[in-house]
Order: sequence, then C-alpha cells, then structure tokens
Amino acid sequence: MARLVLHIGAHKTATTYLQMRFARNRKRLLRHGVLYPECGGNVHHACLAGPWIRTRLPETHFGGETRDAHFARLVAEYARHPGTVLLSAEAFSRRLPDPVDTRDLAARLSGFEDVRIVLSLREQAGFLSSVWMQRARNADCTADRGAFVARVIDTGMAHGLEADFTPLYRRYSEAFGAGAVHVLDYADFHEAPDGPFGEFLRLLGVAAPARRFADVSEAQANRSPPPLAFELARRVTAPHPPTPARVDAARTALRARGIDRTSLLTRDEAARLASAFGPRNRALVAAVRAGGQPEFTFAMPDPPGDIAYLDDLTPEDVAAVEDAARDADAPGRRAPSAGAAILTGASGGIGAALAPLLAARHRPILLCGRDRARLETVARAVGRAGGRAEILAADLRDPGFAAGLAAFAEAHPVALLVVGAGVTAGHRDGVEPPGQAARVVGVTLAGAIATVEAVLPGMIARGQGRIALISSIAALSPTPHLLSYSAAKAGLSGYAAALERAVAGRGVAVSLVLPGFVATPMTARHGGPTPFVITPDDAARRIARGLARGRRRIVFPRRLALAARALEALPWPLRRRLPAGRAVRIAPDADERAGTRPARDA
Repeated sequence: MARLVLHIGAHKTATTYLQMRFARNRKRLLRHGVLYPECGGNVHHACLAGPWIRTRLPETHFGGETRDAHFARLVAEYARHPGTVLLSAEAFSRRLPDPVDTRDLAARLSGFEDVRIVLSLREQAGFLSSVWMQRARNADCTADRGAFVARVIDTGMAHGLEADFTPLYRRYSEAFGAGAVHVLDYADFHEAPDGPFGEFLRLLGVAAPARRFADVSEAQANRSPPPLAFELARRVTAPHPPTPARVDAARTALRARGIDRTSLLTRDEAARLASAFGPRNRALVAAVRAGGQPEFTFAMPDPPGDIAYLDDLTPEDVAAVEDAARDADAPGRRAPSAGAAILTGASGGIGAALAPLLAARHRPILLCGRDRARLETVARAVGRAGGRAEILAADLRDPGFAAGLAAFAEAHPVALLVVGAGVTAGHRDGVEPPGQAARVVGVTLAGAIATVEAVLPGMIARGQGRIALISSIAALSPTPHLLSYSAAKAGLSGYAAALERAVAGRGVAVSLVLPGFVATPMTARHGGPTPFVITPDDAARRIARGLARGRRRIVFPRRLALAARALEALPWPLRRRLPAGRAVRIAPDADERAGTRPARDA
C-alpha cells in the first residue's frame, strides 16, 4: 500500500516548474521509490479535482469516464504502488466557484497507507502581482489594475483564489489532521540551496541531490515577468496582452533609467495590503505552529530599499518605458544589430540557453546542431526575445555543414561566432573503444577549427568580429576518466591562444570560455562527482556577460578553476597518488547505444 504526498501549490509558487521537472524525471524518481504518475497526458493532476470542480475542468480531462469513476480508478491504481506516490495540482487550492470538499477528498483517499498534504504559499504582494499578470496575459488585459488590488484587499479573494491562506490551511488540517499538513513558504524554499525541487526531494525522503535530476528550460518553468515592465507594456498593447519582446524592452528601458527591482503596487497599496493581511498571516503562523511546525514563519517582508513602486516613476520614466515597449515589435525601430551571429551546439544545454541572450545584439542568429526539432524550439525562444534565427541542421563533419556556414556568412556579416559543439565519452582502464578518440577529437577540436576557418576570412576582410571557443575547465586539469575529451579541450584552448596571436591587429578578437560542470544531459550521464554544478541558464548568462564586456577569458565557477589550477601545481609524486577516477563511468546516450557516435555536449 502506497504513501501519498499531495502537493497543493497556491498560485505562482513554482508549481508549474516543479510539475514539469517531476514529469521529466519520472524514471529517476521511480528508482528512488517515488511514483509521479501521468494523468491524461498532463504533467499535473488537476483532473483529480474533477468530482468537485465542474466549471474549470472540461469533460475531455476524464477520457470518457464519469468524474467520480475516473478519480476512483486512478486512485486505486496509485494506491497499489509499493512506495510513495506524488501528486501535484493548483486546482485543490481554489475557493470559487467550485471549492473542493476536503472531507470528501480525505475519505476518497483512505485507501492509501498514509496521506500527507503539502501546501506551498506565497506572501500576498507577490501572490497578488502574479495572479494579476496571469489574468492579464490569458483572460482580461483591459481590467483596471487599481480596482483589482482594492478588491483583493477588501474581500481577501483574487479571481477565485484566497489571498488569506488561514481558511485554506484549516480546511485541509480539519479533514486530514493538522499533523498531516505541511506548509511551505515560497520565499524560503525558492531560496533554498537546491531550490524548490531540492526541498521537495527532502520532503519525499530522496537522498540524491537535485543536480542529479534533469532541469527544465526557462520557457517550461512559466515564471512571471518583471511586474512593472509587464504593467507598462500592457498599457501600450491593451486590449491585447504584451508580447515577451515588449515586456523585455520595457525592462531594458527601466534598467537604463536605473530602475531594476520593481513592484506592481503603489506605495499606498503596499501599505494597505500589509495592514489588511498582517493579522491574517499571524493567525496562519499560530495555526501552523500549533499543528506541528514550531519554526514556521510567514509574513510580507519589508521591501528592499531599492525597490521601485508604480507611483515612484516620473511622467518622463513612464513615457520612455512605454515608448520602448511600443517600438519593440517594429523592425525599423529596434536597437541596431551588432551583426549576425553563428552558434554551434545550439540544440541544447548551454547553446540553447545562450541563443536568446544574444538576440538583442545579433540579428540574425544561425543556430547549428543535429536535431532540427530542438533547433526549432530554440529558434522560437530567440523570436520571443525579439531576435530572428535561421537553422542549420547538420553534423559539423558533413560537407553540407561547411557549405551552409559559407552561404550564411556570405548573406550576413558575421560579427560573432560561438563554437560550442562537442562530444564526450568515457573509457575502461585507459583504453577507449576503436574509433572513439578519433570521433571525439574530430568533432570537438578538428570540427571547431574547420568552423572557424569557414567564417574567419570574412571577419578579417571587414576588420571586425569575435570568435568564442567553448572549451572546459578540463583543459586546465585533464580528467583521467575523459581521456580524448580532455585532450580535445586542451587542444582547443591551445588553438584559441594561437589564433588570438595570429589575428592580432586585424580587428578580430578571440574569447576562450572555460566552464565547469553544467547541468546538461552530458553532465547527467557523468557517473562521478560534479562539484559546483550550475544550470545552463546561469552558464549562458556568464558567457553573454563576458562576451558583452569583451573578455578574453571567461572562466567559471571560479572555485573549481582555482581547484583545478592548484591540482596541476602539485608535485607529480603527490598528484600520482590521487584517485585516477576509474570508478567514474560515463553512461552512453542513445547514439552510443546504437553504435553510431559518442554523446553530444548539447
């Protein structure tokens, strides 16, 4: 008989991000005894609220069954699982128009050995802003923001959702028992070392760290846009919701005026909100502590001193930001392009995260990789960021790849070339399978050189351009379990140093990028430790920032780089005593299992 954990996320408490990541890691979670079941093709389990919520869940959710029969069948299946079943849905937190009967829910879940409810809540200022922006994006972009805020303060309700969370907690604690309900404050678990996903792994009793589980993209995470940038862009586009490009233009214009952290509220609204919900939050804290969480806290924090409220903006600020948002989608009014860019290894990992960040300065961008479907997904992200992308789906060792590069470079002056394509594979006792080293070096080093040689003449002819070669910290301290990969990356670093000298004084700059462990599919297949691992988005931001500043060397994380240099500085008699890493195994990907080629960085 299974143990059930039912996650009920209040609006905009990273619920979509968690559901997407749970779904992406179903097989890995199952190896740890946790079942995150599929429900009607969705990553969430809102269909299980069907017996009570009639107006917001269409009949198509239930596969031709009645709502009650659908619920009973699924719960009976889940209850037979030998371990923990995790379910997640925001729908169970709704109050209007169809509230969930929590006592009836508890009775229907009695077939589980144990039921634990996890409520994730968010302080009212962030909660209110997120509900408003979601509503404006998806339903009503013409509603009055001020009237919405006043209504929430007066009634405690925001479009059918309770902004006072004490009644929500009491309904579930009375139905399941106070000790069965665990409450999470979004402000706490969002800032946890392993983030929201790591917090849930701990609640589920999973000992593996969050970095061992595949992450999801920014687009999948469904994060809210910057509130004030969204509001000013909305004013320009109403009755239609603002495009991401317009919101991004508004945010850029705010930052240009020294305004970064913002609130959707006026100062008076923020004060009234704190006055209205402060006592209610204290009542929630008292109830949760009495229910078995003595350390629980929940309150609207004092706003940072540098936060800008809506009424802090001058008329000149508002006009400048609205003009920027208004002009964002007009091709003739955008910021001038610094020239075209080419990005290899763009179908995933660092490349996919980096492409949208280059969109503001480089148009068009040629996205290169083997997987056309993934490249098309990245191209859409570039479009949402206000850029334009073209696709070259080919192996960089194929003749058509060089021809595609040449055609693009002839049509567009290439200002930036980022070479990120590469492969990796492991070995057994220092011996690699026949042909593996040739393939790894052929793609990672020889392929990179061939890519540069296809684009470099045009840059030299114009006397302008930058070439960024993505190597690895493994080039600083070769890794025993990655023989040919370490050799290829060291060779690429050496090539970058030689190329920099060869083009000196000819208007072409060279940047060498040395990242550590990044949470890509390649790193997920790494069987050993991955210290200081970071997300692809974090890596992409560091690279984009370094390129914008014209850095010759972009090395991160610094602690890993320092450790690598320190290791290489050790005398050989000490170094040779260190473990050779033979226990580390690089798991094959689909291509390797098929016997076609080693695994891609991207």
